[in-house]
Amino acid sequence: MVDFSFIGKEGVIAQYEDIISMIGYNVARYFKSKNFKNDKLCEMSTKDILLSYINRPDEDPSIWLKSMFDIEFDVELYKNSAVVWQPNWMYFYKVAKAAYDNGIKKIYVHTDKHVPMIENYITTFDVPVKYLTGDIKMVLQEHVNYTYLTSSPTNIKKCLEINTPIAITIFDDYMYLADIVANDTAEKLRKTDKFVSFSGLVSAGLI
Repeated sequence: MVDFSFIGKEGVIAQYEDIISMIGYNVARYFKSKNFKNDKLCEMSTKDILLSYINRPDEDPSIWLKSMFDIEFDVELYKNSAVVWQPNWMYFYKVAKAAYDNGIKKIYVHTDKHVPMIENYITTFDVPVKYLTGDIKMVLQEHVNYTYLTSSPTNIKKCLEINTPIAITIFDDYMYLADIVANDTAEKLRKTDKFVSFSGLVSAGLI
């Protein structure tokens, strides 16, 4: 049996989308600020837009933008957008500082595909943070004994396919994680000798 008291102590890897930034929310908020000709968007408060984004049933933010506001969004076309990738949540800012102060110096953010703007935003942290890209399976296999912070159902399921000792913290604020919770994916991960916990972003507040 793996010693769970040791798992996750080597470093931290955080999913950038929805843990640090909320790209779909950023797009909707931008269009609202520009008086986009959409009655629903104009009538909704920023708070209501945020709540709708958190409670969306699909991980892909483009589905939410299209169904809610008829906004077409292709993330590939906005890799250089400062607006789209700007950070929103305070959570990882606090976690990175706490980890660093406690001797964990290997701290990363991650996206599956490279986004140039993230290179700029990681400089806003109080401690050194580096940027990783690529399939999360390969990333975690190369980073043994790390803690992975995520809200991605796709990447959580991929963690079932690796044997690397890791700790996984799942952020269940988002409604699109309902199936992960309902299907007891956390217990399946634990049976593969991974330490799994749940946390929330909302309580830490917005930037």
